Amino acid sequence: MSIKNGISDILVDIVNSLGENYSINTYCDDLLVEIFYKNQKRMLIYRYNFPNNNDSAVKLCNDKSACSEFFYNHQIPCVEHFMIDEEADEENIREVCDALGYPIILKDNNGTCGQNVYRVKNFERVMVNARKLWGKNKSVSICAEENVADEYRLIFFDGEMLLCYKKMIPYVVGDGVSNIIDLMKDKGFDVKNDRLKYKVDYKLKLAKGVRQNLTWKHNLCLGSTPFLIKDPDPVMVDIAQKAIFSLGLKFCSVDIFKLKSGHYKILEVNGGVMMKYLAQCKSVNGYKIAFDIYKNAILKYFES
Repeated sequence: MSIKNGISDILVDIVNSLGENYSINTYCDDLLVEIFYKNQKRMLIYRYNFPNNNDSAVKLCNDKSACSEFFYNHQIPCVEHFMIDEEADEENIREVCDALGYPIILKDNNGTCGQNVYRVKNFERVMVNARKLWGKNKSVSICAEENVADEYRLIFFDGEMLLCYKKMIPYVVGDGVSNIIDLMKDKGFDVKNDRLKYKVDYKLKLAKGVRQNLTWKHNLCLGSTPFLIKDPDPVMVDIAQKAIFSLGLKFCSVDIFKLKSGHYKILEVNGGVMMKYLAQCKSVNGYKIAFDIYKNAILKYFES
């Protein structure tokens, strides 16, 4: 099924399933959705932001640097992000980078979907990419590269975990003969489009049995696939719940790293619950998962 902005089509289907007491309008190329119950009580949903949440908490989530400082002070393990701005002294930025150690992850402090995120190996590249980001958004943050084994996403409503999945990075395995582009073709990748997505040497031939990740980012929009986890580690769930309770969020998702040491760190909490790429994933019946989760949020809102 075609999903325009990742949520509006799903919401229309949900409202149509709820009967004549519910109605729906969409605006701004479906970025804004208005749902009515009995033409009286109204719910506004902008992009992926539901009115179930406190607006200040959602804005805090969108600020990676401020949110990580908030978690740090609440003794919640997280990936620490540090704000850098174009008026800062370069030597101060260098000191922070040296303390973190390279590679450094540099990103739009308010960004989403892995966009405008750079992995850099020296201070010169930090400054080159920082200036590039400052040209678009003055809010830029840096963090250390964590020794990540896996990344998970957990979705919660009122503290109850509704979904957990591991983000499986796209990869190919060498056969000793084929280059990466041919291995991708054999594995069913959309090579015409994916060649623009991944920064790898497509002509490289891989030895038999050698695995090559196509990206270091775990985002579904960049080709990772969801693997559903029925019984996630209670330690991971507890950390995620402490984070959302500290923020006072009702409906949200939590992205969390499992490090190779076995410890967990929160990467970010999202006040807007985006399931566009999950809904497109037929292997896990993603559309039904998104449908059920959004439907629950709508019904809970009108019950309150």
